[in-house]
Parts: sequence; structure tokens; C-alpha cells
Amino acid sequence: MHSPTSYSRQPYSFSEMRSAVFNIMNDPRVARGSVYAAAVCTHVLCRCSNSLSVSQNSIHIKRDNAARVSQIPPNQSSGPQKSFKKQTIFEAPTTLQTFFPVDLSANLIEHTPHVDETEVSTQTDTFLPNNKHKKPFVLKKTGIEASTEIAESDGLFDFDVEVSPLLTVLVNKTLRQAMCEVEWEDELKHIALYLEELHTNKALDAEAVRELVAQAKKAYAIKDAEKVEQRRRVQESALVDEKVAAVSLSRLLMSQVVEDTTVALTAQGVFYDPLRRQVEGNFMAWMYSAADTIVKTKQSARLLI
Repeated sequence: MHSPTSYSRQPYSFSEMRSAVFNIMNDPRVARGSVYAAAVCTHVLCRCSNSLSVSQNSIHIKRDNAARVSQIPPNQSSGPQKSFKKQTIFEAPTTLQTFFPVDLSANLIEHTPHVDETEVSTQTDTFLPNNKHKKPFVLKKTGIEASTEIAESDGLFDFDVEVSPLLTVLVNKTLRQAMCEVEWEDELKHIALYLEELHTNKALDAEAVRELVAQAKKAYAIKDAEKVEQRRRVQESALVDEKVAAVSLSRLLMSQVVEDTTVALTAQGVFYDPLRRQVEGNFMAWMYSAADTIVKTKQSARLLI
């Protein structure tokens, strides 16, 4: 059954009250900053948001109404019908695709009028050579040509008075130039002599330096030879000292060793007196045997008596 009472929106529920945002800082209708700017911006934003929300809600409501009309059976058309939703400012905006791309190239791209263009080429002859500037420039003759002859008798000028100073200057300049050239040659000669003397002195100095170097090398070689000879002499002296010490030590030791060795070898019979050995080996043996024979003869005689 349909309810006899119709509502422009769904009944109030506690979940909607919970989901609502009551923070005034997040409310877009609260103006912040400049009062004038906030009022103007709020008015513009309200108009834009209202128009957008109205368009979205109207689209949504029209779709819902069309769906409900298509779902009503034909036999119930005369009965009580449920009222459709009406557009209100409290409806939550739906996330529908309300953006449709618009071609703005006509307003953003500058359109220039088309200008017809035509390409044309022309063949011209080469320039003629310009040789006018190479010709020498000669002034054009003007007036009448005339000649003048001056004789000595005319007395045009006095040679001794007017030319003598000029001649004196020329002669003096010539002499001065000649003197300068002579002085220059003399200076060059002195410079050449000085350079020759300088080179000679440098050669002598170099020869003296070479002699000093040779003398230093010779002295160094002699010193090295003396060092080697002194080192050899020291080594020989050390060797002689070692030999003398060894001889003196050997003499001291040999005297004791010879005595001890002679006594030991004599006791062992290695060293013996030949006369004593002959007496002990030959004479004493014969004497002992003869004495033994005599003693035995006497004992035998005593036994017989």
C-alpha cells in the first residue's frame, strides 16, 4: 500500500544528522577576509553553485521520475500514485558527468586573413666592368699657355746676397752629415773593437774556468787516490795488528799446549828416548834373563845339596 501522505524528501534519520558537518569553519557560506570581497565572491559562488546544483538535481530528478513512470503497471494508473521528487536546495549533489568538452579554438587562436602568394623569378644580365676609377685623374686645362724668359741682365735677384746663405746652409748641412757619418763609422769601429776585446776576455775567462775545473778535478782525483791509499794502509795496519796479536797469543798458548801435549804423549809412549828405549828393551831384558838364569842355577844347586 502506498502512504496517503507524500514527502518532498525522505524522512529525517539520525544517520543523516550524524553525517552532517556542523563545523562553521568548513561552511562555504561563511565569508572570510574582506567584507566587500567576501560579499561579491559569495554572491558569485552562490550563483554558480546554485546553478550547478540545480542542473545536477534536475537531471537526477528527471531520471528518477522517468524510471518510476516506466515501473508503474497500467492497471494501477487510476489509483493513488506516489508523488515525484521536487527540486530543493537541500538535496545532496550527485557525482554525475556534467562536463562536456567545448571547442574554444575559435576564441583562443587568432585567425589571420588568407593572403594569396605568387612566386616570380627574373633573369638579368651581368654587370658591366667599372674601370673608370682605374684611370688617372687629370685636371682640365684652363686659360692660355704662356712662357717667361729671364735674362741675367734683368737683375731679377742678387746671387751673392740671396743664394749665399742658402749655399752656406747646404754646405754646413752636408759637412754636418759627413761628420755624423764619420763619427758613426768611428763609433762602429770602437764598438767592433770593444766587442772583439769582450769576446777575447770571455774566451780567456772561459779558458781560466776550464783550467780551474781541470785543476779541481785533478785535486779531487788525487784526494780520492790518497783516500784509497790511506784506507788500504789502515786495512793493512789493522791486518798486521791482528797478525801480531795472533802470534803473541799463539806463542803464549803454544808454550802451554806443547808442554801439556808432550807430557801426555810421553805418558802414552808416543814420544820416547831412543837410548832409554834401547837400554830398557835390549840390555835390561838380557840382564834380567841372565840374572834369572843365575838365580835358577843357584836354586837348583841348593836343592841338590
